[in-house]
Amino acid sequence: MKVLFLAAAESIHTIRWVNSLVEKGLDIVLVSLKDQRDTKNLINQKVEVIYLPFGGRLGYYLNIPFLKKIVSKEKPDILNVHYASGYGTLGRFINFDKKLLNVWGLRATSRRRFH
Repeated sequence: MKVLFLAAAESIHTIRWVNSLVEKGLDIVLVSLKDQRDTKNLINQKVEVIYLPFGGRLGYYLNIPFLKKIVSKEKPDILNVHYASGYGTLGRFINFDKKLLNVWGLRATSRRRFH
């Protein structure tokens, strides 16, 4: 089974997901914005990593045609999109029927205390 992940390559959550699934024998392609690279080289070498040409908030819109070409070329069984806002927005514009959206909670740095 081929799974195309659309997620931040720098995120430890993404790294754990793709590494675990590739070790279970799945064919994993990780697509990430260029400014969210795995700079520590924690992603398993068996994972194909593709960086989109645009970063930042506009990258979620500017990368639409590039992601469409990648999906067309890779022909994944499932498009697994991580995080509902940015990558969810990008994934929404891809004409692909088998999408799975993973919704993450608040980041520790953005949590607010409620009194």
